[in-house]
Amino acid sequence: RIRVKVEAMEDSQEANGMKGLKISGMIDPIYIYNARAHRGSFQFLNAQDGEVNDLKQDAWGYDNSNFGGVSIKFEKDLGGGMMTMVNLRPQKSATGSATIVEEATVTVPLGDGMSAVAGKVISFNGYEYSDSFQKKSITHNLLWDFGGPSFVTGAGLNFKIGSMVVKTMAGNLNTYRDLPGDNNFGAHWRGDVTLGEFSGWGISGMHGKIYDSTFNYLE
Repeated sequence: RIRVKVEAMEDSQEANGMKGLKISGMIDPIYIYNARAHRGSFQFLNAQDGEVNDLKQDAWGYDNSNFGGVSIKFEKDLGGGMMTMVNLRPQKSATGSATIVEEATVTVPLGDGMSAVAGKVISFNGYEYSDSFQKKSITHNLLWDFGGPSFVTGAGLNFKIGSMVVKTMAGNLNTYRDLPGDNNFGAHWRGDVTLGEFSGWGISGMHGKIYDSTFNYLE
């Protein structure tokens, strides 16, 4: 009877599309006191994309960036190593508040530690690469916040060689599509080597054009 019940549960899970589905997320209301900004308040889901409107939102979120946000991530294992992922983050998205879809990708394995990736990814070295609860610092300088492109829409390859992981993307920099006359194409890459449990090295770069201006970034 137990075997029959377990098999029925597995069949139901697969039929409902829940097999291989992982849902994760975080919620991060925060209180910040800033003497220089003459402000002490809770902050939650306030936009940080440089738009000051009737809600009196910050033009620059130098003291809270993506703190005070919420996100939910859906990851689906389609079998054979093929994966899809959608990460939703309203207002505090690293790609601006125009859309709540911060990332959306599909990954196809190619064998020997290599896989192909297509979709939208946040910059490997840009603004808010890691979630707020994973960061040790709160405040940022303007170079950190505005020093590089924030996302790429395109396709690339990922490699895993021993303790080294390499990610590459080529496509539109900081835009979902080019408007007539625009030229926002470039390449983005990152390499990380793990030396131990608490140590490692990483290097990343982005090269191309953003609104016809040549851009080269190395970190």
